[in-house]
Amino acid sequence: MSARHSAGRSRTTAAEPPPAPTGALTVLCRSFADDFPGGLDAFHDALGRRGLTTEVHERVDGRFPDGELCVDLPGDPTGAHVLVHQSLTGPAEQVDRSVLALLAVARAYREHGARKVTAVVPHLAYARHDRHVPGERRPVMAGLLAQLAATAGIDTLITLASGAGERLGPLSAPLNLVQLPSDQALLALVQPWVLPGRTVLVAPDAGAARQVRRLGDQLRLPVVTATKQRTGPDSVTAALTSTPPGPADRVIIVDDLITSAGTMLAVAELVRAELDGCQVLCAATHLRPTATGEQRLAAALRDGTLHRVLTTDAAGHRPRIAGLDVTAVLPLIADAVAAHVLPDHAPLAERPTAHAGSH
Repeated sequence: MSARHSAGRSRTTAAEPPPAPTGALTVLCRSFADDFPGGLDAFHDALGRRGLTTEVHERVDGRFPDGELCVDLPGDPTGAHVLVHQSLTGPAEQVDRSVLALLAVARAYREHGARKVTAVVPHLAYARHDRHVPGERRPVMAGLLAQLAATAGIDTLITLASGAGERLGPLSAPLNLVQLPSDQALLALVQPWVLPGRTVLVAPDAGAARQVRRLGDQLRLPVVTATKQRTGPDSVTAALTSTPPGPADRVIIVDDLITSAGTMLAVAELVRAELDGCQVLCAATHLRPTATGEQRLAAALRDGTLHRVLTTDAAGHRPRIAGLDVTAVLPLIADAVAAHVLPDHAPLAERPTAHAGSH
């Protein structure tokens, strides 16, 4: 399917030939379209506010009858800057199938004349596989994925930060990995739930401490830190390494990712014991729950261990659990992507000024 989006949101009819590339081409892979229905609108609006129009190719990847991947481009991408949108971690398809589809789509556009390919991946698969762990003999999958992406023809990959960004950076060469800071997303999640003078933030492990302290500085809230030790695939033990400066009615545990929910629940039990009677909320940039994780979250929200879980849909998951609030994050990502793409398509003197609501 090929169409052209402009500020008026017009589309060509099936009888019309696809328009020639205008410099930018937006591509939606099948998993992205399934995991983010209506997601194109956020990117179209962000680009449109900056005076950019794009040709749109939707669902360019499919399957042959024997199950092998099939990529078929609906138009000529010669000379275009192609923005490939893919979901790698949503529930619609297995992660590795989505990864291969991204690589194949990027390669197809480069082989058929695209001058540049930028991949937009809201949540990056294998981001936590970023180092060797003592006692284990596993590959550093984050480095392998970056090398495969570069080989496929992807110049830049844009994602919402998850995991240890300082380790991912060196692993990504020669790929240009752009990790969008998640501070703004976390601020939007947490701020409405702050009780001034009666709220404490908790960093559940050393990796989250720096970001939680930044959030605490912005909100002028005290921060308590914890450490964790993983004792199994779905289980952890935790300990507080600092204590609240005084009484608190509400505690918000802040992390980048929820999967099994083991860390969140272990820390929640600690702070409930430390601050008797307090409400405990959890906030995380990414939600990618295992079956065990969903069951644990539902049970904890039902029995009052957790008062609320606040997260975004960056990983494509939106389970229907009472007390779980999932906020759409694509508008934030779209504004950042548009700001990144704009210098490639408009001289500085011709760039329109983004409205006050852009990021």
